[in-house]
Amino acid sequence: MITPPASHDRYRLPTLLRFGVALVALTALLASCSGESTDAAEAPVDLSSIALTTPDGGTTTLAAFAGTPTIVNFFAAYCSPCRAEMPDLEAISLEFEGEIDVVGISRDLDESSWKGMVEETGVTFPTVFEGAAGTMFETVDGRFMPTTIFLDAEGQLVHTVAGLQTEDSLRELINSKLLG
Repeated sequence: MITPPASHDRYRLPTLLRFGVALVALTALLASCSGESTDAAEAPVDLSSIALTTPDGGTTTLAAFAGTPTIVNFFAAYCSPCRAEMPDLEAISLEFEGEIDVVGISRDLDESSWKGMVEETGVTFPTVFEGAAGTMFETVDGRFMPTTIFLDAEGQLVHTVAGLQTEDSLRELINSKLLG
């Protein structure tokens, strides 16, 4: 049996420590990419009165969508997963037209980034601007982008999911949380 010299022992602990830190970081990254999904808490969250900026510079609230189940997607131009899911949100918006509404809420730092992303992606569902300092994202306990929330026809939050969504995952959530 060959025993390494004692001088090698000093490298073992830092290597194990670096490996442990890397493992924790990788676990956190995978958790954020896979998406966090939660059903709404017992106490209803009132999102209907939070003012959001419309593309023409006016304001609106989510109360404008009352009476129809609604998917609200928080996005930002700097967020690659947000850009990647825009075509899927557009397809869902067209597929479920008349049954559900889809609304995008920009968390960008400025309105030009929001409008530029909407133009680049070609989405036709309504988008509004909350900005990075807005309160709605925090009200729904948003942690990272993208985050998608599901509101019933009365405007009550019924489900939240964080991370990139696909047409299939959105369709499954629509059927189980909004239409099922």
